[in-house]
Amino acid sequence: MARNPAPKGITGAGLELWNQLHDRLEFTMTEHQITIELCRTVSLCELLDSELNVTGPVVDGQRGLRMNPIAAELRQQRLTAARLTASLNIPPVDDAVRPRQRSGVRGVYRVQ
Repeated sequence: MARNPAPKGITGAGLELWNQLHDRLEFTMTEHQITIELCRTVSLCELLDSELNVTGPVVDGQRGLRMNPIAAELRQQRLTAARLTASLNIPPVDDAVRPRQRSGVRGVYRVQ
């Protein structure tokens, strides 16, 4: 299978993910767009994480010490990556590993 070149903005870990996904899966147009956004998000997470390692989780602001805004943005991007991954419903690499089935709505609690 010919390798699908990665779009702009996908680097590092995002590029590695892009190559792994496209080596073993085929995507519909919608899934392809989601994959692009997922890989861009992973690339951004890698960039934010490296910047956070340099600046640290706490920065000095006008009113004293506060949480680094990069940490908050990294958290949001990781949540976005998790949601994009879940929306693709990617099968596990090893067929022996089965994804956990979601049981749906939990039953009603009652007094025994």
